[in-house]
Amino acid sequence: MPTKIGRLNNLEVLTDFVVGEQHGFDIKQLGKLNQLRGKLRISGLENVIDPADAAAANLADKEHLEELSMSYDQWRDIDASVTKAHVSVLEALQPNRNLMKLTIKDYRDSSFPNWLGERHLPNLVSLELLGCKLCSQMPPFGQFPSLKKLSISGCDGIEIIG
Repeated sequence: MPTKIGRLNNLEVLTDFVVGEQHGFDIKQLGKLNQLRGKLRISGLENVIDPADAAAANLADKEHLEELSMSYDQWRDIDASVTKAHVSVLEALQPNRNLMKLTIKDYRDSSFPNWLGERHLPNLVSLELLGCKLCSQMPPFGQFPSLKKLSISGCDGIEIIG
């Protein structure tokens, strides 16, 4: 990732964004890239510790994004305090309501963010929840009026849906 990618305010296509541990590779770089369209995959979310940094990515303002994939490194050891921050970080990464496809991979908390359980994503056609082993509660899928494809895989801890 170029360290100053966040300055490309008119950038329309960025298919992959890898969040790094070093300064300049943080998720805040996405903040002003509101012209992004199509598909965006954000990986390395385990490196986002502060929910304010996640909120600064301004995903809710990216109204031209149709597909969003958010993933964590399944192999990296993370201490309990960082794991507890994941739900707040993911909560702050609320996408725009125009989103049509959402994938969340290897998320490490027991519950999903509130925006995934509310009627915030009325245009969501496809939802994939992959490798979210610690999640015991799934969102209420009936609140997605446009949902046509639902894929849940590797979410071994599911106890409650809705």
